Amino acid sequence: MYIGTDAGVFFTQNLGSEWVVLGTGLPNSPVFDLNYHQPSQRLVAGTHGRSLFEFDLSGISGIGEEADFVISDFVLYQNYPNPFNPATKISWQTSTGAHQTIRIYDAIGNEILTLIDEYVPAGNHEVTFDATGLSTGIYFYRLKAGDKTQSKKMILLK
Repeated sequence: MYIGTDAGVFFTQNLGSEWVVLGTGLPNSPVFDLNYHQPSQRLVAGTHGRSLFEFDLSGISGIGEEADFVISDFVLYQNYPNPFNPATKISWQTSTGAHQTIRIYDAIGNEILTLIDEYVPAGNHEVTFDATGLSTGIYFYRLKAGDKTQSKKMILLK
């Protein structure tokens, strides 16, 4: 089952007990329509006043009653909500377990905080960043997992 929300596109294989985020790059805009094209294994999401986004579902193996979700990528998702005050959630997925770090930086590159600095198994993960005590502004978060790194920008509005 697939759903579109104002936080992105999600899918479940166990009637909603667990949800997995699909894709990256969606704006912070509600998803109003989803269309699945069986032959090409593509899901198209239409967002409010923005555009269409296409997800390739061929990387999800074994969709069916007995299947498990196989993560085939390394993805750092946009924090939600963004802008935020005072807390936001940072989500990511990795296809292999590795020592992983998530660090928060201010707009000029000073490290503010380390949220994660430990071995993390393969899978989907989420951590909450509480910015109580920080000033309004632009911050960055960087995920390093093994030899892979991704960064995203977030905005704290008080």
